[in-house]
Amino acid sequence: MTDYLKFWLIPNGIVAAGIAGFLLGGDWVWLGIATFPVLALIDSFLPRNMKPRRMATGFWSTAPVWIAAIGSLAIYFFAAHHIATSELTTMQIVGSIASLMWISVVPGGPAAHELWHRRHKPSRMLGQITQICMFDGIRDIGHIVGHHIDVCTPDDGDTAPRGQTLYWFALHELYVSFSIGIRLENRSLKKRGLSFWNWRNRTWSWLAVLVLFQAAIYLVGGWAGVALTITGMLAARLWIESFNYFQHYGLIRV
Repeated sequence: MTDYLKFWLIPNGIVAAGIAGFLLGGDWVWLGIATFPVLALIDSFLPRNMKPRRMATGFWSTAPVWIAAIGSLAIYFFAAHHIATSELTTMQIVGSIASLMWISVVPGGPAAHELWHRRHKPSRMLGQITQICMFDGIRDIGHIVGHHIDVCTPDDGDTAPRGQTLYWFALHELYVSFSIGIRLENRSLKKRGLSFWNWRNRTWSWLAVLVLFQAAIYLVGGWAGVALTITGMLAARLWIESFNYFQHYGLIRV
């Protein structure tokens, strides 16, 4: 039971804290990002838990992932509404971006990643939509088709070569990740006898989702809301790339 509680309470508690911060307004917008140092401090005092997870696939293990994914998308609308209806100071805008960034990375990133790997089509679709919180709607293509095969080789965009700095890797990966995803999708289209410009190209569908999402944000928060959400998404993307750097830096597969 404790394994289920962890995945119900902690990720969704982070999302709830972030949303509550935007509902309360003012300096409470920092509430989302404030969960980061609090959880880090608690985790540093807890013993290592190497026990196998005793969880069965089903509603109780899938529902919290869905809630975390949907919550990671929903919080952008709360943020957009708040910036449109309130006079925010510079530090409150920074806090809003930081909270959006953190919740897009954790739990949004792990939720999207988990859903990519599901055989359940609606789950995969939700994971693909949720990844726009990291400003990358085709990340799953490069991750599953590319990274899983090429990890720790020069062909893997997520593996930083020895000597490359964290900051250059994160910025460079903004382009590399897109290019790998587009190349792999184009290869898949050619195998099916389809053109790159065909409507089945996932590149076009993710751009359409991004435009529709930002259009909805505009209706809620105007251009200020759009600017806030795009900034939060890009910041989250850089943070995600820093995770890749630390996970794979300098690894070489023989």
